[in-house]
Amino acid sequence: MSGLSYLQIRTPKEDETPIEATTQIFSSLLPSSTKWYKVILKKQVGYSFEIYLLGQRIYFYIATPTAKETFVKSLVASSFPSSAIVKTKDPLDLVLKSPYIATGEAVLTGSFYLPIKTFAEFKGVDPLASLVGFLAKGSTNQRAVIQILTTPATFPWQKAANKLANPAPSTVEGEKPAVVPGRALIGQKTAYQGGKALVRILVGSEGPEAATFMDHLIGTFGAFAAGEGNQFKLKKPSDKKSFVIRVKERSTNFFEHRSQIMNSAELTTLWHPPGIMLAGVKNIAWGKTLAGEPPENIPIPESLTEEEKKRR
Repeated sequence: MSGLSYLQIRTPKEDETPIEATTQIFSSLLPSSTKWYKVILKKQVGYSFEIYLLGQRIYFYIATPTAKETFVKSLVASSFPSSAIVKTKDPLDLVLKSPYIATGEAVLTGSFYLPIKTFAEFKGVDPLASLVGFLAKGSTNQRAVIQILTTPATFPWQKAANKLANPAPSTVEGEKPAVVPGRALIGQKTAYQGGKALVRILVGSEGPEAATFMDHLIGTFGAFAAGEGNQFKLKKPSDKKSFVIRVKERSTNFFEHRSQIMNSAELTTLWHPPGIMLAGVKNIAWGKTLAGEPPENIPIPESLTEEEKKRR
């Protein structure tokens, strides 16, 4: 789609950049909130952080408005100095070519102020290990994308959450303020910048097993469940056609999961460039240390000549 740039992010297998470095990317891209009346009737195009399974290889992408391409590249380069950033055609097209396509969303089951389990709570383990490990087992006939679309929140979510954590004293003598479930966790959520976040999943295959693959893939999101906090569940879109269009456009509207808020630590948990803690996972598209030739159906960088494309 015109107006968007698709950036493939590759890091060396031995990269030891801490996962936390990704929070700077998300914090820089997400203002605290925007006025609801400015967007209620408008289509919102956001920054999309994506993980692909294509040709039995796993790719990490950022889809950004072209006007912000240079800015996004600078954020990634400053947070991950050893990364390689390559502009390609839209990799989603390879998923959409599949004869069978299953669609779904990972939606939060709890209130907007409750956090999921974040990277800081995964001691010595990359939080994406289960998800990426499952994708690595995909067959040559399976393609998939996990798309995390971020846009500014349309309400002052941090202010609202802090108000729930610190309710005003009751004006009625002897009456205690209402106890908010998960009150102790609210500070974890509001400590970081954040915004509206939609987690969309498309699975393509040559046969009807796409739906089963989808169910198993969403099962890996159980790794992000927080005991007294939030967790994900699978939701099937009621209108598959319009859902796929929004996935392709990297767009949303005012009413779509308006209160699904994730902060930069939560978003970092769901998407960050791979590093040394994922070195044992097969089929990740690494940077300069990548060995062997990639499959023929991967997204091709736009700047290559026809002869260079053949050599890839």
